[in-house]
Amino acid sequence: MQTPQFNSLVTLWKLGPDRLGVERSMRQEGEWILGEAISYVTGLPAGEQWRFEIMSENQSINHLVMLRLASTSIFRNWDSNRLPGPG
Repeated sequence: MQTPQFNSLVTLWKLGPDRLGVERSMRQEGEWILGEAISYVTGLPAGEQWRFEIMSENQSINHLVMLRLASTSIFRNWDSNRLPGPG
């Protein structure tokens, strides 16, 4: 796997129920930067994380890969040096 660019733009998608109530419909949760999307998803309760997927130009990242990336020293270094977001 290439070293991720945690400041690159990605879209975050969430699996949710379709009109029949079956968990199989993906909806876009907006544009994020990769590192913030990983922080958001990995900060959710474990039972919710599986619903999310990150999409970039050339790859899709599921919650298991997000957890693995969040545990790396590269990510922890990025996270400790990032500027606080709005709000």
